[in-house]
Amino acid sequence: MISEEQLIFFTGIPGSAWARVSTLLGYSPVLNLNLSDHSKEREYYIKRNTSWADLVNHQGSFFGSRMEFGKGWEYPEERGVTKEAIMEDIHKAFAVHNDQNYLIKSHSIAQELTWWIDQFPNSKFIFVFRDYEKSIAWWLNGGGFDITYPKYDWYEDEERMRNKAIQQQRNTLEFIHKNDIITYGMTSGFLQEVLQIDFDMDPEINKHYRAINAMPRDKDEGIPNYDIQIGFYGFEDIL
Repeated sequence: MISEEQLIFFTGIPGSAWARVSTLLGYSPVLNLNLSDHSKEREYYIKRNTSWADLVNHQGSFFGSRMEFGKGWEYPEERGVTKEAIMEDIHKAFAVHNDQNYLIKSHSIAQELTWWIDQFPNSKFIFVFRDYEKSIAWWLNGGGFDITYPKYDWYEDEERMRNKAIQQQRNTLEFIHKNDIITYGMTSGFLQEVLQIDFDMDPEINKHYRAINAMPRDKDEGIPNYDIQIGFYGFEDIL
């Protein structure tokens, strides 16, 4: 059985590069993530991104209405979503249940963020954010409503997407500021020293790092822009 203490709720608005960040987090021995939700059916590549067309952008389970899991997660109290139903969905998403931690990727929880914080006081939360307009532009250029995994049908159209995303971003930033949460840029120093990710372990790590920071494929060229920030809540015991 998966316990509440093993859950790491992970959120960011569409286009914030949060999914690629989540892939990097999967290499962290500090976080010790269970990756048994990964499968070929749960992958998406941005083919129009010619620089990184061969690098997976989305992988693993995503939670939110009209996605594979997470029906009603945007407004759980209003939709009568119980904690038991949430845990049942999480158990379904992962093939292996062990003592590792579970990254629960969801744009939706930021819609009513304080509800999730209150309902899961023993869980951890990770927030990813970048400039709002840059995020939306990236999401649209990456496929938008044509993205095959996960599906973004709940947002219905671009206007509703923008309205919901800006509310999600506002809720996240308000929580970060209210709780004096320290945020970090996705620097190699942070990834290696804090999260203890070994860049030599897998060549894919450096590819994702360079893609996140808008750097060219050649490892000897480019200056990272570090425009993506990440914050941690509830990690006092491991960070």
